[in-house]
Amino acid sequence: MAPISSTLYVLILIYFSFSTISFVKAQIPNDEVPAELQFLTTGEYDTWTPPSDIAKNYPYYLSGFDDQNRPIWVLEFGKWDIRAALLKDEEYVKALDMHIDQATWNFFTSTVLRASPDAPNKEFIVLIDAEGYNLAQLNSAKAVSFVVRKLTMITIATRFASSVYAVNVNFAAERLLSLLKPFLGREFEKFIIFGTNSAMYIYQRS
Repeated sequence: MAPISSTLYVLILIYFSFSTISFVKAQIPNDEVPAELQFLTTGEYDTWTPPSDIAKNYPYYLSGFDDQNRPIWVLEFGKWDIRAALLKDEEYVKALDMHIDQATWNFFTSTVLRASPDAPNKEFIVLIDAEGYNLAQLNSAKAVSFVVRKLTMITIATRFASSVYAVNVNFAAERLLSLLKPFLGREFEKFIIFGTNSAMYIYQRS
């Protein structure tokens, strides 16, 4: 068999990219995306690439899948120095804002990755790793306001999450969650929270 030409290979990749996007819409139709997040359906989140330092300093990634083929996303939130980011120029802050929006969009679109017509999937799992989060973040009203706004958006997206785990929750991170709780509504009930001792579950639902 003759090798596939580079041009044909690119065309095949483009075909599968568009097929995947169409199938994503079949998994979580746009009209099922919460009203507060409808702006995500018209953005360029499938093609936009964040600046390299934002991707490095505000990491999140697809870790794998559970036994029901639900994607598992990890946010290394303890490394997210929002306070430092907000001291930079407006363009940088806008890029960080879009980076977090893109993460939320990726939660939705990833539900298709191991779905099939026989086993459709509309759920994902989020694990928030708070290791390293410190009180300096809470000393900035601007940073707290930004975090409240973006985590509220992420929490709205978790209507499609089967579970949200917060791990390595130290004193500072616990304080932040206490501040966030009134803004997060009933979706906060999905949060399963562990302290810095991984065997210690912190009950936060009361």
